[in-house]
Amino acid sequence: MGYTFRPRLSRGKSGGQFVNFLPAVSDNARKRIGREIRRWRLHVRSGTTLTELARSINVIVRGWIGYYGRFYRSMLARLLRRINEYLVRWAMRKYKRLRRSPARARRLLAGVAKTPAGPVRPLADRRAARRLDDGSRMTGDCHVRFYERRGAKLPPATHPIVCVGGGVASGSRPEQA
Repeated sequence: MGYTFRPRLSRGKSGGQFVNFLPAVSDNARKRIGREIRRWRLHVRSGTTLTELARSINVIVRGWIGYYGRFYRSMLARLLRRINEYLVRWAMRKYKRLRRSPARARRLLAGVAKTPAGPVRPLADRRAARRLDDGSRMTGDCHVRFYERRGAKLPPATHPIVCVGGGVASGSRPEQA
């Protein structure tokens, strides 16, 4: 069954607390879930997007919360925190600007979690997006921020690619045939 009945604190109708005999996730089930989370190796999958990670684990985690969280949900908090820490490690590996800053990675993931428009929103803040429209501060290369949301509009290319006579040429001037 996966539940353990133990004496646990409970809240009464008047708001006071008392000891009650309640079920919660068992120690064996918690260990099994922890092994499963570790087996996912989320922090190593830097080639995947946050949307792909969410698609692969959300159904499983929702099932755990629905089944084991039915009674005494707070016993699952430690396991859910472990998933969050793996996602912080994933973000630190994926994005260079977060490499040495776990606090910034946590803030990024907390901001993504708070957005009502879906699991992932554009990673660029307003200033960076405005900077891309005004022109890149980098010289010599074409830099474009990566957006992980469907329907996001990317800025226009700095150096368009022109097709001439079936071939592909790079640069801003078309070749003369």
